[in-house]
Amino acid sequence: MSKLKPHHLEWLKIDWVTVLDAKLLTRLEFNQLFQIRGALNERKYYTYILWRRDLGKPIPFYAGKGVNRRAAQHTAPSENHNSRKWNILKRHKTQGLEILTSIANTFDVEEDAYDAEAELIDLIGRNDLSAGPLANRTDGGDGTRGHIAKRGGESASARPVVIEGISYGSLTEAEDATGLTGGALAQRISFGWPGHFFQDEGQQPKREGLLLRYKKRVRVPEGEFESLSAAAEATGEPFRRIYKRINYGWPGYYYTEEGQRPRVSRFKPCRVDGKDFHSYQAAAQSLNISTAAFAVRIRSTNYPDYLDTTGTIPKTARNPLNHVKTWIAGEEFDTASEAARHLGIEPGTLIAQLKSSNFPDRIGEGVKKHNRNAALAKLAVPVTIRGVSYDTLSEASRADGIDINTLKKRCRSPSEPEYLSPDPDLAVVQPKDGRPAKIKVVIDGVVYKSVNSAFQATGIARAEIKKRIDDDAWPNFKRLYEA
Repeated sequence: MSKLKPHHLEWLKIDWVTVLDAKLLTRLEFNQLFQIRGALNERKYYTYILWRRDLGKPIPFYAGKGVNRRAAQHTAPSENHNSRKWNILKRHKTQGLEILTSIANTFDVEEDAYDAEAELIDLIGRNDLSAGPLANRTDGGDGTRGHIAKRGGESASARPVVIEGISYGSLTEAEDATGLTGGALAQRISFGWPGHFFQDEGQQPKREGLLLRYKKRVRVPEGEFESLSAAAEATGEPFRRIYKRINYGWPGYYYTEEGQRPRVSRFKPCRVDGKDFHSYQAAAQSLNISTAAFAVRIRSTNYPDYLDTTGTIPKTARNPLNHVKTWIAGEEFDTASEAARHLGIEPGTLIAQLKSSNFPDRIGEGVKKHNRNAALAKLAVPVTIRGVSYDTLSEASRADGIDINTLKKRCRSPSEPEYLSPDPDLAVVQPKDGRPAKIKVVIDGVVYKSVNSAFQATGIARAEIKKRIDDDAWPNFKRLYEA
């Protein structure tokens, strides 16, 4: 375990897994999630959390928005030189610990994913702002909002600058002193504003088209000003805060020539059973469900009392069979979704079983059974696992807690004699080179049938196990070659 620091002790007081309603996944489980469910049930975008394990309990240390397998790609120094995140990754590699991942929510629209990413980062808190354990260096969303650049770095935001004749160590320092955003200052430097330049390149020639959007007259509650800069200087409010409030439609904040914009917030207000909440998170906490589950309900026609009061989230028709009364081997459930959770399968899978004559003990109220197409009879393949027989691959995979593809591989593997099937397509296949299909591993006197099994039992990364087996400094790590 890493040496605990005072702020670590504060983080450890919180049961983050419960607070965030997170299901922690290993890298293998995360990849299997994509193999089994495609792009997370065909919803293209998602938000995710990375969890560190070196402090004795899972602690979130990075939150982001992803697509495809983005969340599994945090194994190299980040492109923006996030040293804190990279140091955590290196520490886990040194200690043989695996970073865990959880999916917070999934989205059809990328903008919704960006909004949820920002909410997630704000909820957990950034370490560089002394607000929480996250190594993120931006506020999330589409861009690099809230980025804090290090002095003396190679990026443009970290180069020494001169603004109106005053020298600053970086654009970030100039931001704090002037109330202007780093982007605005960088544009002024690029367009050659007098007295605005990077120290290492000097004053640039003046160019046309000089940031006209910053020269618009602005109305704020304190009065009307000729520009955002003038409003910031007069009110003492940071330049970027006024700019954000105009964009989000805060009452009394607007460009004079265009008037008040409609109110917009990434914390979307909502109403549940007639009660108003300022955000999805607040409503979800009140209902004791996850924010992800609430977001599904607010979009579903199956929950007419869950309303988005901004009017920007339309209701989408969901499968009505999710809510039919269901019987599983005589046991009654109020909905098919509830029965699916009880069985540990997806609701869509159970609904298909309710319709299929291959599952006579699974009945949905008003759901008509259909005979399977003869061409699909091949799906009912019997399997025996450790002496227990199952009628289908699906039933066997659920009982053993693995996916069907893994089950098929084990039936074909000579190293898995406990997995048997009479189907010719699942007959044992001998390796062409004659080498053993798997290498047994001994750790502290315990024999594991493979490196992967050892990893799942000990939590030590597979690469680290292999490294220790070949290292004389680890005599308690051995391998057994058996055909």
